[in-house]
Amino acid sequence: MLALTLLIGLLVAIIIWYLISLTLWAIRAARLTENIPGPKPLPIIGNALHFSSFNTLDELTDEFLILFKKYCKPPDKIFKIWLGPKLGIVLGNPKHIEKVLSSKDALEKDSVYQYVEITGNGLFVRNGPEWQELRKPLNKLLNKKMIESNLEMFYEKSLKLCNIWEKYVKTGEYLELKHYITNYSLDTLAGQ
Repeated sequence: MLALTLLIGLLVAIIIWYLISLTLWAIRAARLTENIPGPKPLPIIGNALHFSSFNTLDELTDEFLILFKKYCKPPDKIFKIWLGPKLGIVLGNPKHIEKVLSSKDALEKDSVYQYVEITGNGLFVRNGPEWQELRKPLNKLLNKKMIESNLEMFYEKSLKLCNIWEKYVKTGEYLELKHYITNYSLDTLAGQ
């Protein structure tokens, strides 16, 4: 009986410690981002109510675009959104995006990426040293000169992909997005 009481007490202490740590982190993050525009969050749930009443991905995307247009103003093009205790910073300025992607302090992706399986195990979902290892050869391959010289090919491949997806939109048929994204990536990297 004593062991059970101690175990329950320990479990309660761990839960309380976790909640206090989470609250302190959220307070610190709120202070650090107080100058970044965004919808006013509610305690505990953040801005989750903005997204709670949607039934389709289209409705969710539309709401996100409304928020983006409302808060992501030039020149900075940055806004914040809270989903529960998770703080998301949305960047729309390429200079800010480049700064984050090239920072050695930003190698670890958030745990939300483990749920994003749209692109398999590629650059988008890799983490830490794996991401850095894969990114090095791509930096050499995808330099500004190479991209500018292949804009026409990127345009053609993108148009081809949009035409394929349009067939799915018209028929309402299920679309295996991962398959098409993988093929598109390979086609554009191979330049075929």
